[in-house]
Amino acid sequence: MPFNTALSGLKAASNDLKITGNNISNASTVGFKESRAEFADVYAANILGTGSKLIGSGVQLTEVSQQFEQGTISFTSNSLDVAIDGEGFFILNDDGAETYTRAGLFGLDRDGFIVSNTNARLQGFTANAQGTIDGILGDIFIETGNLSPAQTTAVDSLLNLDAEAPILAEFGTTISSLGTQIGLATGGVPADTPSVLLTSGAPAPFDFSINSNSSITAGSAITGFDFSVNSPSAVTAA
Repeated sequence: MPFNTALSGLKAASNDLKITGNNISNASTVGFKESRAEFADVYAANILGTGSKLIGSGVQLTEVSQQFEQGTISFTSNSLDVAIDGEGFFILNDDGAETYTRAGLFGLDRDGFIVSNTNARLQGFTANAQGTIDGILGDIFIETGNLSPAQTTAVDSLLNLDAEAPILAEFGTTISSLGTQIGLATGGVPADTPSVLLTSGAPAPFDFSINSNSSITAGSAITGFDFSVNSPSAVTAA
């Protein structure tokens, strides 16, 4: 009937206005994704299902689809507020029911669980006392009481050096070699010191220490390091 056809158009237009009004009312809702009305015409049919001059029976709303384009990320003063850049959802536990949301408005309840503004608990992969993360989803809990202090055992650091900074002078403080005399020589020279030549000949590896009342006899050249000799030590060149 023409009357029913006209009513289908009015109903479809009313649904379109409802969807548009819902989008406008949630313009400031964090994590909201706008909806779009999708319509389809209603085909006419006779008993035999054939005919070339049949008139349609109006229109109907077939789908209300949500648009998941990336929204604008804004900054807040709450340290627990987070945002998703790209695809994905936050998983929530709403009284045992698993729900999903794009809204990152989170806080702590009185028991220390991270919850949304609807009091649903945020889900995440739990970790044991050693910090190993397993593959089991659970309520994320933050200890709000006093925690016992723990000493830091390892620190990783990434540094950027200034390429325009002047090159510092190089001088040695430790000597280690593969000679027959095992030892360690350290020096605290305040400035760059030239190499010291004790004798000539082919250099050979050696280790030595320079302490008080010590004497060193070497049969090879000692070059390329700095050292200091404490009095009354003696250095003898062969």
